Amino acid sequence: MKRSGIVAVTSVGVSVLAVGCGSSSHVSTAPAQTSSTATTPPTSSAPSDRKAGVGDTIELSDSTTGKNIAVTVTKVVDPDAPSNPYETPPAGDRFESIQFRIVNSGTGPYQDAPLAEISAKDAAGQTMQLEIVTATAAGAQMPASVNLAPGDTALGFVTFAVPAGDKIAQTQFTIIGAQSATGEWQIGNGQPPATSPPTAGATPTPAAPTTPAAPPPPTTSASSPQTVVQQYFAAINAHDYALAWALGGKNLQGGSYDSFVQGFATTSSDNVTIIATSGDVVTIQLDATQTDGTHKFFAGTYTVKNGVIVAADIH
Repeated sequence: MKRSGIVAVTSVGVSVLAVGCGSSSHVSTAPAQTSSTATTPPTSSAPSDRKAGVGDTIELSDSTTGKNIAVTVTKVVDPDAPSNPYETPPAGDRFESIQFRIVNSGTGPYQDAPLAEISAKDAAGQTMQLEIVTATAAGAQMPASVNLAPGDTALGFVTFAVPAGDKIAQTQFTIIGAQSATGEWQIGNGQPPATSPPTAGATPTPAAPTTPAAPPPPTTSASSPQTVVQQYFAAINAHDYALAWALGGKNLQGGSYDSFVQGFATTSSDNVTIIATSGDVVTIQLDATQTDGTHKFFAGTYTVKNGVIVAADIH
């Protein structure tokens, strides 16, 4: 039976759940009294309505899961340079990277997928495209999944593809749950740098020399819809469910990250074949091998926007 809009394939780990489960959310723009990167105590004269920016910490919690974290935007590197010739921004874009520090301030373990919880947009409200890369010149990337004991820290960059003439003006970090909590930071004034120098403190990277090597085929670029779908299933087969969630699993069902992972309990591997790509729509055939050795076959389409799967029609 054909279903539209949301993936209906429980055998490949994606189950249909109702979207909008009555969850509530709160957005905080107020920095904590003591920033985790501050070297001097805050002054009592600081305005109480000041919005968080680079260097500020915001405390986030979800009472339903017991998660409590302190998140700091520690640095912005713009422009950032790729460290891998196969991980380059789309034509006409540049990399801009934001470094986050996550500290587990709760009493229990904090396990989550940060890449699925971080977003950025420009001054006009346009969402920037998250790039899944291994590393950039700015430094190590934030891991796709973290498991922090109380007091432990995760530190890493999150990289976005930013169109020429544009700039990230705001970034958010969200704890996803029944009581979702979001922290919001202002990044500069939202205007692109006049000469696009690296942010102070970043290691300058010399311009990459030109080579006569042929460019990769345009249909398999790092951010093409076809590649995103292939990366999604590669992450599933590698049991890197945090990466699969970040690449679009979060958009294919209305449940939590834990229920997304549980959906793969009877799936041994997925063999996806790309049939065609038309704009943002990728047509596939799927051979899902079950843990009992049987096979289930599916076909349909995935829709990809800004490097993330946003919808699917699978039957």
